[in-house]
Amino acid sequence: MSNIDNEKILIVEDEEHLLRSLEVFLKNETKYQILNATNGKEALKVLEKHDIDLILTDLKMPEMDGIELLKYVQNENLDIPVIVMTAYKSLETAIETIRLGGYDYMVKPYEFEMALITVNRAIEKARLTKKAKVAENLKTIATASVTLNHEINNPLTGIMGNLELLLDDLPEDKEEIKNGLKIALENSQRIADVVRKFQKISKFVTTEYIDHQLMLDLEKSSSMKSDKDEE
Repeated sequence: MSNIDNEKILIVEDEEHLLRSLEVFLKNETKYQILNATNGKEALKVLEKHDIDLILTDLKMPEMDGIELLKYVQNENLDIPVIVMTAYKSLETAIETIRLGGYDYMVKPYEFEMALITVNRAIEKARLTKKAKVAENLKTIATASVTLNHEINNPLTGIMGNLELLLDDLPEDKEEIKNGLKIALENSQRIADVVRKFQKISKFVTTEYIDHQLMLDLEKSSSMKSDKDEE
């Protein structure tokens, strides 16, 4: 999620005048970043490129409607509150979306002040959900760091100690063997450094790996400072 008061809201609405009026109002009254799409399919493209915190979607749209978009968000476990926007005649359907997992609904034409209250409440829910998820992730990482220390770091310390002894005892003419031992010692030290970083993790920051998979960014998540930082 973005920084407080700088969350991203996606408005999905096929009626341009309604889209623009709501977009302008939220930009004027809040510090949220506002993105838009004219149907559900366009919304999916926005979700692929941006970390969205809240979706405001029209109920009836061509190509992909609001219910289909809501189901997509749920199926992908995106943890994004969805507010459905609808005309009064479709109110029963809007209420049904709440049963399907939508956060709330807004009736057209909007009462902008009420809309702002609904949006702020949804953003607060998104913040709390994010904090809870980060806390759970940090708890899992803390457990993993204890396991790494026990299962890897302790025996690794013994391996590194023996490598250093071998390097000290080898005669100078065994240069090829010494180079191999130095490489093994360097790699062992790199593994030990990873374990230390896990033990210093204080926040949850990810980075993209192969095929768009996420991995933990140890440098940004760890409170450890490099030698350059300390100079």
